[in-house]
Amino acid sequence: QLIADIPKPKKKPDPNFNFNLRLNKKLFREGERLTIQIDPTMKMYINIFQWEPYRSKEINLNKIFPNKYEAMNMIEDKKIIPDEKYSSEKYFFTIKYPDLQEKKYVDEYIIVIATKNDVSFLEEYDFESLQNTLSEIPNDEKRIKKASYEILKN
Repeated sequence: QLIADIPKPKKKPDPNFNFNLRLNKKLFREGERLTIQIDPTMKMYINIFQWEPYRSKEINLNKIFPNKYEAMNMIEDKKIIPDEKYSSEKYFFTIKYPDLQEKKYVDEYIIVIATKNDVSFLEEYDFESLQNTLSEIPNDEKRIKKASYEILKN
């Protein structure tokens, strides 16, 4: 008798489930404001993480959307985040140069995870934990994009 554990083939990404991601700038100075524009092809649920690769290896991904000001993360049309129309009060993503960095600039990233169903992500992850969580979502039910930006030291 032969017993085999045959993994199911991974689903291919859905080409119709997509979005454009745009930041208002690529180069920031301390105190400037970051906005994120997402233009989806269809209804989707958005989670946005800020990735600070220079931070400690334990926690360097923090969820910035949805948040306490803007809890609704389902979008169907172009959306700018932060969105004054839908937030409970005005809020901003204000750029801050990280403490203890001696370089002239640092790179940071915005990671946008779009899913067909609402997924409750944790507030923070290390990179490996987020990768493990994402691997549990079928490929045809998610789309992930990353945008980089630089912060210049004042």
